[in-house]
Amino acid sequence: MKLAAAVAGRVAEVHVHEGQQVSKGTLLVTLESGVEQAALMAAEADLSAANADSSRTLRGLRKEDVDAAVEEARAAESRAEQSRVTAEKTKALADKGSATPDELDKANTQATADRATAKAAEARMHSATSGGRSEDVLVARAKAEAARARRDQARASLERLMIKAPADGEVLQVKFRPGEYYVPGGAEPLLVMGDTRELYVRMDVDERDIARVSEKATAYAMADAFGDRKFSAEIVEVGRRMGRKNVRTDDPTERKDTKILEVVLKLSSAEGLVPGQRVVAYISTN
Repeated sequence: MKLAAAVAGRVAEVHVHEGQQVSKGTLLVTLESGVEQAALMAAEADLSAANADSSRTLRGLRKEDVDAAVEEARAAESRAEQSRVTAEKTKALADKGSATPDELDKANTQATADRATAKAAEARMHSATSGGRSEDVLVARAKAEAARARRDQARASLERLMIKAPADGEVLQVKFRPGEYYVPGGAEPLLVMGDTRELYVRMDVDERDIARVSEKATAYAMADAFGDRKFSAEIVEVGRRMGRKNVRTDDPTERKDTKILEVVLKLSSAEGLVPGQRVVAYISTN
C-alpha cells in the first residue's frame, strides 16, 4: 500500500527503514510541526485557564472578575470578526484556485471556534454584570467547552503531520528523506508498505486457455534467480472479465493483441522471493 499524508509539508524525520516490520499505529514519518505544536501548547494553556475560571465561578465573582469578563468579551468579539473576515477572503481565494481546500477548511473552523468563544464570553459578561450565579456557571462551562474544542482542533492538526502505519506489515520503500518537501497527490507516496507474511502471484492466462483453469487446480511458480526450484501455490481467485496483458516479453512470436484473464495464486512457501519480483507460473490442468 502507498501511504500519503493529508497535508503538504517538509519531512522532519523518518522513523523507520526499509525492510522493517511494523505494527498498526507505529509512527512512520513526521512532517515539520513547530507551529502546530506551539498551537497545541497554547490551546492546552487556554483550557487550563478555562477550567480554573469555571472552578472560580462556582465560588462567586468579584468586581475584578466582572471587569475582566467585559474586556474578555470585547477581545473575543474582535477575534471572531477578524476570523470571519479571514474566512471570507480565503473562500474568495479558493474560488479562484489561489487557496487550497485545506486552507479554507482551517479558516472556516477557526472562524467557527472564535465565534463560539465570543458567544461564550458575551454570555459570561452579561451573567457577570447581572450577578446571576447559575448563569455564571453555565457560561464558564461553555467557555471551557470552547477551549476544549480548540485544544482538540490543535491536536488533530498536529496528528495530521504524523503518519502512522494503518496495519501490520513491512516497510518496502521509503520515498522521502528528512528535509525534502512532500505534496499530496504527487508522483511519489511518502513510503510503501505491505503484509509480506504471505505472497501472491498475479498470473496472466491467455484467452485460449481460460476453459482449462479451475480454482481447484494446483499450481507452482518459478523464478530465474532460483533455477529449477518450484514454489508451490494454490489458486485463490479467478478473474471475472478479460483484460489486457500485464506482462510482455521480447519474444517476436508473442501475440500482442490477445486478451488475458487474471488469476491470483497464493504461494505456500515464498522464502527468498521479494514483492514485485517477476516469476513464471504454471497451473496443472489434470
